[in-house]
Parts: sequence; structure tokens; C-alpha cells
Amino acid sequence: MTREQYISQLEDASYRRDYERIIAFDNEHFIPAVRFDTAMFLMQTAAMRQPKNVLEIGFGSGASSVFIRHGLQNVPGYRITTLERDNNRYVRGQALFAELGISDIELIKCDAFDWLHNCDAEFDYIFLDAVKRDYIGYLPFIKKILGKNGILIVDNTFFNDKVLQPIDELEEKYRSGVGLLDRFNRTLASDGDFMTMMYNIGDGMTVAVRR
Repeated sequence: MTREQYISQLEDASYRRDYERIIAFDNEHFIPAVRFDTAMFLMQTAAMRQPKNVLEIGFGSGASSVFIRHGLQNVPGYRITTLERDNNRYVRGQALFAELGISDIELIKCDAFDWLHNCDAEFDYIFLDAVKRDYIGYLPFIKKILGKNGILIVDNTFFNDKVLQPIDELEEKYRSGVGLLDRFNRTLASDGDFMTMMYNIGDGMTVAVRR
């Protein structure tokens, strides 16, 4: 028996059903989705941290924001804002929320950089899951809006283990993006404003707590 098989015997099957329902919903176009263990990690960190104001940069399939919402059911007056620039994903997300009866997640169709440039709100939980080469560009905005003791969670920070490989051994098309992601990882890890840890969950999860 593998670790995954053992865990699957013990986990609450309702969460797996929720996840599979989201992934399968109106799947006409390719929609990137967080992995199931990532979705569970997001739910549990939200339940432990009990944030009031959540921002997601990169809506994708909706699994991440829905599972964060699962973790906040005992938090009065929580607010989740999620940003998506792709029209197909935005339209599908609106239909998904209608299907699931979800009205307390605000899905905004926008370019995240434009939105963040004009944002004056403060958040205590931010999940970043956008284009990987853009992560380094988001960091100054995140530092501006993430409150004291706020938590930043970043997905895909191993990028299918490409960040572990020497740049000159990668296919040319990946070199620039992987280099920028590696720069982001190293910049965040060395930033004294954060306590940062990388976890071997999904495709790599980085958790940084604002000092």
C-alpha cells in the first residue's frame, strides 16, 4: 500500500467529490486546476488562520477559491475576491458558482496587475496561482496589500521540477520563465519581511507569513 492509498482510506470522501465536481464542470476548454492535495492544504490553512479578507490571483478552475471558502465557514463576514483575466474561465466560473449556489465569492474579470495597481484594500490571506513568469512582478504589490501577520501562499513553485534543473539543460522555451520563477523563489525566501517555507505539496507550495 502506498502513502496515497493509505491517506485516501482516511480522508473525508465528500471533499474528493466536491473537487471532482468542480474539475468536471462545463470542461469545454482546458482549465488549469490546483491538485487535490493543494486544495485541501488551502482549506486547512484558511481554517487555521481564519482570515477575514482573502485575495486569489488567478481563479483558474475555481477549486482553490471554493476550498478556501470551505475553510471559512465559521468565520463571520469573511470576504473572498478572486481575479481572472481569461474570459472563458470567467464565464465558466460564474456558471459554476450559480450551479453550486455560491454567492459570497467575488469573481472579477480583469488584468491582475491593473487591479492591484488601483487596490487600496488590505488582505490577510493571499493565494497566488497565475502565470509563473509574472510572480516576481506581483511581489511588490503583494507586499503593499498583505497585512501584518498575513499569509501568502504560492502554487507551482517547483514548476514540474524545472526550477531544480540547470537553466542551460532546459528547452529554450522554458528558460526565461523558469529563470524568473527561480528569482521569485529566492527573492521571497531571502526577504526579511517574511517567514518563508517551501512545502513538497502538489507542484510545490510556498508559504510566507508577513512579519
